[in-house]
This record gives sequence, C-alpha cells and structure tokens, in this order.
Amino acid sequence: TLTGGDFAIPNTYEKPMMAEMRLDLAGNADAIAELASFRPIDALKHTPFTVEDFSGPVTAQVGARFGLVADQKPPPPQWQTQIALDGVDLKTPIAGRAITAVKGTLRIDQNQAELKSTADIDGVPMEISALEPVGTKSTVKRQRDISGTLDDKAIAKLAPGLGGILSGPVGIDIAVDDTNVQKITADLDNASLVLPWVGWSKG
Repeated sequence: TLTGGDFAIPNTYEKPMMAEMRLDLAGNADAIAELASFRPIDALKHTPFTVEDFSGPVTAQVGARFGLVADQKPPPPQWQTQIALDGVDLKTPIAGRAITAVKGTLRIDQNQAELKSTADIDGVPMEISALEPVGTKSTVKRQRDISGTLDDKAIAKLAPGLGGILSGPVGIDIAVDDTNVQKITADLDNASLVLPWVGWSKG
C-alpha cells in the first residue's frame, strides 16, 4: 500500500533531465520487495534473495534519483530504501537454518545492504548484524555477526553434538568475514562444561 510520497523534476530544461521520487509503503514483505525490485531501483537484483523469499508485515521508505530520457545518457540511478521489518520470515533457509520472526531495519542502496535485527534461528532468539555488497562494482566487504544466549534447548537444536558436555546459559558470538571464515566466541562464565575423557568439569 502506498501511504505517501512525491515525484519531482527539479529542472525541466536540464539535460539529462532528472527526476526525484520518494515513496512511503506499508504491507506484506513480498509485495514491498516486489515494488523495490522494479526499475530504476531494482534493489534485489544483486542480492541472493527473490521477492518470494519474504513474508510478514513491513513498512518502507524508498527514494531515488534517475534520468527520464535514455537518449540523453543520464548517469546511473541513485537510490536507497529503508525497510522496517516486523516479524518477517525468510522462506529460504540460510546455511541450512530457518530464519523467522525478523524484527529490525534493512537498509539497501546501490552499494550495500545492511541488516540490524533480532530473529529466531531454528526457533532460537538471536541478534543479527549483516553487511552485504550490492552490485558488481561495490567495494563493501561482506560481514555477518550473530549473537545471543543459548540455554540447554537451544544448544540441543543448534549444536546437538555438545549434549552432555555443555549446558547453558552460554553467550555466543559468531562472526563471518568476506571470505566465509567463521570466528566463534563463547562466554562460559555461567555455563557448565564436562570433559569426562580427561576427568575435568567446570560447573
């Protein structure tokens, strides 16, 4: 649903003739993503997502500046969109994990996509911070950071091999850089750890 916006041509005598547009949108995530995928914005073109990947309520602000006459050889469009996610589900798993109940802000422009949110990962509440390059000319480096506190049920879901060895609460931070190298930091101050094969435990 279009809830507001404007369209302007700052100078009708200028060549190339440029237009400026602002849209305020509200509705289901897949419908908003579809609008953001149209030219000149085409926000999803260089991301791993499609319109069908999103479901749930969102609001969005979209701004763009673009040329109106192709023969005048205007510069590439400039655009940005800010999307407020309110319990959005991703239909396609990421790294084999179900991502649901995403609440936060997604900002996308022609260079990068930045997500700051909370979400359930396989049903476990976590905080997510992600930065992704957009477009083939982007110099932005991919960064992903996931953090949260795991109880025994969460450990059983996310790391079943640690059952009987580790019990929560465990604070965890997973950082993934642009080469997909993972750095995992665990806070075991309040956790119990048992290593029976060496006769050692921390409780």
